[in-house]
Amino acid sequence: MEKEIITSKQAVAMLILFITNGTLIFPSGVEAQKDIWIAIIVSILFGMLVSLMYSKLLTLFPGEDLYDILITLFGGFFGRIFCIIYIWFSFNISVLIIEDFFSFITTVTLPEMNIFIILIFPTALCAYALKNGIEVIGRFAELIVSSLIVLIIMAFMLLTPQMDGRNLMPVLEKGVTPILSGAFSLFSFPFGETIVFTALFSSLESTKDIKKSYLWGILIGGSLVLIAKTSDILTLGVERFSQYYFPSYASVSRVRVGEFIQRIEIIAGLTFAIGGLMKLCICMFTAVKGTAKLLNIKDYRFLVVPMCLLLMDCSFIFNKNIIELTNWTGTLWRYYSLPFELILPLFILFYALIAVKKKRKKKPSSSKKEQK
Repeated sequence: MEKEIITSKQAVAMLILFITNGTLIFPSGVEAQKDIWIAIIVSILFGMLVSLMYSKLLTLFPGEDLYDILITLFGGFFGRIFCIIYIWFSFNISVLIIEDFFSFITTVTLPEMNIFIILIFPTALCAYALKNGIEVIGRFAELIVSSLIVLIIMAFMLLTPQMDGRNLMPVLEKGVTPILSGAFSLFSFPFGETIVFTALFSSLESTKDIKKSYLWGILIGGSLVLIAKTSDILTLGVERFSQYYFPSYASVSRVRVGEFIQRIEIIAGLTFAIGGLMKLCICMFTAVKGTAKLLNIKDYRFLVVPMCLLLMDCSFIFNKNIIELTNWTGTLWRYYSLPFELILPLFILFYALIAVKKKRKKKPSSSKKEQK
């Protein structure tokens, strides 16, 4: 199988869509309340810092993805155990994305819609995209991301008459602790989840593009989240923002410009659908690619359909209602995801730096023996 290549622009576009997925719709970071804008800035900065760790790991092993690196560092047995861990994490996020689709559709638009019909459409689109390869997904992301940015900025501008600056006052009313708690939640969802990109950034044209793509993607995507969340607080106020399951949808539904611009909440729904599908494709790509490496299958496309069918089954079996899903993603996810997003990557990078250092020390000694 020929190596797939994506450009740095496509990588940044995928990261932006990945980050803006459910973050714009769900009330993440509510712990910070009025100071959510500060929490978002803190989470962006920490996300960029952690992305440097992910980038460093990939640049130490040029041309290799996360799974190759794990097997190289820890050998066949332990390396495959680490691979299974990240396959599970990517697959777990995919299941949650499908549940997000179900919750949004049944809560906001079609409450009586059959669960099977809701599950089959995003899963089928994901399978079709993966069958065509990451290059096609990258081109689609590059094509659609500018439109998404325009939609978010346009919604912000139209909401300006509905905003009240007093909803953000006073700053630091309850101290720093709520801000740090909100930043922790926002880091775990979505910035820490970008660990899955370590399985596909080996497809970038140049290793030098990895760090740049990570940083620009998180900065732009995080800025869009900042705009959206701040406008939600300014429009709805803290209490209503915390009460709504989908605050962005509720705030955008308030837009009224005369008699001809109304009911533009379709923008929020469209943003969620596009970002959700992109995030689903990326997470499933990571899971499928890892499974292919685990089973020594050269072409990951062979596993796309079976894995997508498994995704549908798991989404159906473990489907949560909106209350359970909100409690899981808003309260428990940040603790559950921390080992995958921060603790294990730190350990892997530390081990990799030691291994590379030892390898460099051996090279001069071996060359001296050859001279003798």
